Amino acid sequence: MTFEPREIRRHRMARNGWCCAVSMIALIAGAPVAARHLSAEHDGPARPAEAPEPAPPQSQLNQAATAPNGGSGQNGQNPEANLDDNPQKDIIVTGIRGSLQRNLDIKREAAGVVDAISSEDIGKFPDSNVAASLQRLPGVSIQRAGPRGEPTGITVRGFGGDFNETLYDGRRISTATGGRSIDFSTVGADFVGGLTVMKTPDVTLSSNSIGATVNVQFPKPFDKPGMRGAISASGSIQDDSGKIVPVVGALFSDTFADDTFGILVDAIYSRHDTQTNRVFVSGWPGGRIAPCQLAGSTAATCAPTDDATADPSQQKSVVSWFEQQYGATQIYTKDERIDGRIALQWHPNEDVMVTLDDNFTRQKVRSDNFGFGIWFNQGSLRNVELDDNGTITNFTQDGSQTDFTAGTDTSVLQTNQTGLNVKWQASDNFSVEA
Repeated sequence: MTFEPREIRRHRMARNGWCCAVSMIALIAGAPVAARHLSAEHDGPARPAEAPEPAPPQSQLNQAATAPNGGSGQNGQNPEANLDDNPQKDIIVTGIRGSLQRNLDIKREAAGVVDAISSEDIGKFPDSNVAASLQRLPGVSIQRAGPRGEPTGITVRGFGGDFNETLYDGRRISTATGGRSIDFSTVGADFVGGLTVMKTPDVTLSSNSIGATVNVQFPKPFDKPGMRGAISASGSIQDDSGKIVPVVGALFSDTFADDTFGILVDAIYSRHDTQTNRVFVSGWPGGRIAPCQLAGSTAATCAPTDDATADPSQQKSVVSWFEQQYGATQIYTKDERIDGRIALQWHPNEDVMVTLDDNFTRQKVRSDNFGFGIWFNQGSLRNVELDDNGTITNFTQDGSQTDFTAGTDTSVLQTNQTGLNVKWQASDNFSVEA
């Protein structure tokens, strides 16, 4: 196909009209057509007409018109035959894009207001804590507690943990407090499959809550049939503790017996060591001191009194504020958690799925603390220095009462939950799940 100015194109078509006819026949027949670029050197007058070239023989036109239809492929192959020989295959999107697409699908197909977080793959959940992941969702905030400030609870649209329900694969879980609020730091997130936050009631659940219902979904063998495994390992170090502590996890899943039975086993061990140093001042009571207690006093003796008839240097007439206790503590916390899970599935046909699983978690937190505290008495202070507001900034005290403390606190939180689920798809419009 040729691109050229309109006037030149009209002149060339007039003297080479048969070329256009041959080119059109070649295009219809599928023969290759050469393309050339004409330079823009036609600003001047048109060239004189050349003698017309002789028309090709009729036999050549007939050959061009009857050329085989295969010029668009290489070596004269038929493109329709190539489509038949190479059928299209399904494109499976994984990783972050696949996770985002699954989240959108869950929100699109849900009957109510739902937010979701999905793992990229086995062992690739966005965060190491479930509550830390939930704060990514709109309307969800977290509460932090403990020596490391770890997320332990959530608030959904202003409703605290007692107004939210947390489920494991659609089943209620027991808590140490006996209420609905759970400690999310006890949930190992390394092999969590996804989180769903239902902000409106759902008739498929046995109970709902005012705030939201959080469903923690764990992986199962038939989520990805076949033999699969994953290992995760990481370590952390704190400047004060100076120790490297591990987080190790492993998962194995397999389906067998013509993909009718499946088993999944995973275990996670995590440890966190935290050393905390704290210096504190407790209480700033106000009162009066005697002038003899001030720095630079020349009084031979100092016996502060409230007696108005006593020596003025001994009378409590100076208003001041002082620190009642000064101390320091050091706390070493060792947090160990073991999470284990086993899931068995029976899938005899496309309509029936039976799942039996057991979730176990055990968290042990031990805190060793050491410290001291010194108590002060306003009447026993000497060499007192005050600022402009009357606050005591420097002093001495003989025979100060000093306390030394040491202790160990240990807490163990253990949960073991076994569940059985049966799902039967009776028809396209009717299903039973128990």
